[in-house]
This record gives sequence, C-alpha cells and structure tokens, in this order.
Amino acid sequence: MATPRARTLKLLHDVPDEDLVTLVLQGGTDAFALLMRRHNQRLYRVVRGITGDHASAEDALQQAYVSAYRHLGQFQGRAQFGTWLRRIAVREALRSRRETARRRDLHEEAEKARVIPFPATSEKRLSAREWARLLGAAIDELPDAYRVVLIMRKVEHMTTEETAEMLSLSPENVRVRLHRARKLLADRLYDRVGEAVDEVYEFGGVRCDRIVARVLHGLELLEL
Repeated sequence: MATPRARTLKLLHDVPDEDLVTLVLQGGTDAFALLMRRHNQRLYRVVRGITGDHASAEDALQQAYVSAYRHLGQFQGRAQFGTWLRRIAVREALRSRRETARRRDLHEEAEKARVIPFPATSEKRLSAREWARLLGAAIDELPDAYRVVLIMRKVEHMTTEETAEMLSLSPENVRVRLHRARKLLADRLYDRVGEAVDEVYEFGGVRCDRIVARVLHGLELLEL
C-alpha cells in the first residue's frame, strides 16, 4: 500500500515546473524533491563537465540546489525554470573549479591535455555502454575550457548561443573550443560511439537519491 508521501509525489508527477515552484514557496518540500529529480541528470552532466570529477560535481550540484531553494522567490518565469536552475548550477560549478585550480599544480594542468589511448580490445566487442564509458574517460582528459563546451554542445545539445551565454564567451569562441575539443578526442572515437553518448555521466538511482537526500537534510537545518 502506497504511503501518503508516495501518493503525493505521484499526484505531482505531471505538474509543470513553474507550478511546483509555487508549491515549494508555499512550503512543499516534496515538490522541491521532485524538481531535483527532474533536473538531476541534465544538471549533473553540465556540472560534471565543468568540475572534472564526480566528487566535486556532486558537491557543486548540492550547493546549487541549496542556492536555488534560498533564492526561489527570485524566479520570475522569464525563462524556463530548468534554464534558471542551470545558470545557478553553472555558476556554482565554475566557482568550485576556480577553487580547485588554485590548489592545483601547473604541471597537473598540462597533463590534462593528454588524450587516452584506444583500448586493445576489438571495437566490435565493445558494447554501447563501454563506448560511452571510454568517451567519458576521454572527455575527462580534456582541458577544462574544452570539456565544458563539449558537454554543453554535444551531450546536452545546447545551442552555441546558450553555451556562450552560460560561460560568458562569444559564439565564435564556443565554436573554436568545440572544434579543438573534438580534435583532441579523435573524431573516430566520438563518431563510433553513436547513441551511447546519452549514457555519458549517467546520474540516477542511488546517486540521484543521495543528492536529493543531502539537499533536503540541509534545507531542514536551514529551517531550524
């Protein structure tokens, strides 16, 4: 038998983001949990592309949600809620990356330009998921500036203009960085992976639950 909370979440399942925001402002924590679950995958991919590692990405995403919750009253509906939320996540990820960069050696920075070699395993034996894993590893090896542009343009399918706005770049700069990123990855690896690109930086199940639980716990502390 479904619990009252489960029934509530089911009823909210098809409610538009903007209406869920209204419910959150009225004290609906469950509505905010649903918003997080809706946007976790896309936001995580973008944040992960900026920070360069799982742990930093999860921390930045958690902080982005807390910031969004605190400033939810400032959401005016001029853009889609997902776009508003993504801007907050990008700012938080960039802040996290700047902090990390200050602690990183210049030598380590140079090493990130190296592209991983192809595996010895016959490419015919590799499943789509394995290709996605290899592509994700190759993306991790890219310099920060190239990696985030590649994630936004080719994984999240954002337009050049959207990417430029998010990163405070010119559209031409975005196009140049994307071109260089693809060269570093080696076009044949990227092209052969096909539809498995949708599985890069997969964020669901336990990891999705962990982010939601951590943010909700933090929000409870804010209300004490």
